[in-house]
Amino acid sequence: MALSMDYTRLFCPRGLAVVGASAAGRIKFGTLFTKANLDCGFEGAIYPVHPAGGELFGLKIYRSMSEIPGPVDLACIAVPAAHVHTALEDCLKKKVPWAQILSAGFAESDEDGKRLENELGYFPQNGLRLIGPNCFGVHCPECGLTILPGSGFSRRPGPVAFIGQSGGLAVDLGYSSPGLGFGWRRMVSFGNACDVNAAELIAHFGSDPGTKVIAAYIEGVKDGRAFFDAVKKASCVKPVIIWKGGLTESGARAVMSHTGSLGGQSAIWDAAFRQANAAPVSGQEEMLDTIVAFLTIGEFTGRGVCVAGGGGALGVAASDSAEKMGMYLPRFSNETRAAMQALLPPPGNSFNNPADVGNPMIAAPMLEQIMDIAVRDRAIDIIMVIQILHHMTCVTKQEMDLPKDTSLKSIAQHKAMAEVCARVQKLRGKPVLQILPPIAGEEEEIEVEALLREARRVSHEAGVATYPTLDRALAAVSRVSFYYRRRAVLG
Repeated sequence: MALSMDYTRLFCPRGLAVVGASAAGRIKFGTLFTKANLDCGFEGAIYPVHPAGGELFGLKIYRSMSEIPGPVDLACIAVPAAHVHTALEDCLKKKVPWAQILSAGFAESDEDGKRLENELGYFPQNGLRLIGPNCFGVHCPECGLTILPGSGFSRRPGPVAFIGQSGGLAVDLGYSSPGLGFGWRRMVSFGNACDVNAAELIAHFGSDPGTKVIAAYIEGVKDGRAFFDAVKKASCVKPVIIWKGGLTESGARAVMSHTGSLGGQSAIWDAAFRQANAAPVSGQEEMLDTIVAFLTIGEFTGRGVCVAGGGGALGVAASDSAEKMGMYLPRFSNETRAAMQALLPPPGNSFNNPADVGNPMIAAPMLEQIMDIAVRDRAIDIIMVIQILHHMTCVTKQEMDLPKDTSLKSIAQHKAMAEVCARVQKLRGKPVLQILPPIAGEEEEIEVEALLREARRVSHEAGVATYPTLDRALAAVSRVSFYYRRRAVLG
């Protein structure tokens, strides 16, 4: 029988059967998964399945798949590995097209587990496609389908698809994205990939018009040629960000026990990523940073960076970091320097890029003028503005002799700065980023952290990306620039 490719029934199933959900097992995966989807507002029908029957969270528990009255497009299997085969046979009889196997104890465990996983190959050939085993499954904000414990994930759909062999990473990313200003199109934790694999998923999201960026965490692939062909084809039309785990000897041992995958040699993967024009990253922070950069600065190919704001040492460090990452801080033209000096004459200021304005208390309207001058310099492709909120707000409170209990938020200019950055970005057509270092004194640490979160939220809503350090911003921007320059060459 031909393999099903109807992803609509996977991501937005009309009926969701949870095999292993039990009224007596409130901490079991099947039960917790049922609760997560109820809390997330899953829009289809949920059918708990357990031989004991009963009721769970107000839902009838069916003793078998055959008792379920309505159509089931997706079955979530959460029973011990030895019982998975039987559960899938019941799914075949019910004509269920998709199943996700949360159960562990397969190829990642021992020889018996490998045998059990090999036996799963029977089901896709007979019309039942499989996600997993040893996975967390699918999250789809569009219809409220979620993973465990994704009930707290945002229901706001976004343009990013994530696929990965780690359920824990999917959870971390799901909780992190709202604070970074973007949402998910789909998330797929596919574990050991006995059937549906990275190549198939990347090919699907590569042709999906709702997906603008693909992010992937890969531990190993069974068909290297199919995988890299899929990445290369997808990267011709949209960015593909890949974190490859297991590239060191100890990492390879870890992934073998995690999903039973082979790690591989770093040099080989690096060369393949370059040929396929993927954007490689080496951790969760880098993945999130790069997603944000692709979404906010668009088809950026520039390399000339302007760093503006108070803090000379940060700017000097940026010059070194930029060159290591294939970017650079060009000298301003004579006209640019003259225009800046007319606004903020020395001493205490430097206008050779970085534009060190000396005083961290510079007001937003003045900084807007400086950025507008810099962005008109033909050598400048992007501006990174350093905003040290702790210094700005705490010094303001002291200089204005304000009461000690005055909130930093009430005197901060983060909203004005977000508006200024967005205005310059829109008017001049060059990206503007904010650097918001998490610097705080011990007494103000909690209050400064709350202010930083608020500043990030306001900035992202205005379409301006934020980063905690210049190094992270430069690394993310360099990946975007390299990707689009390479894509232009490859055609």
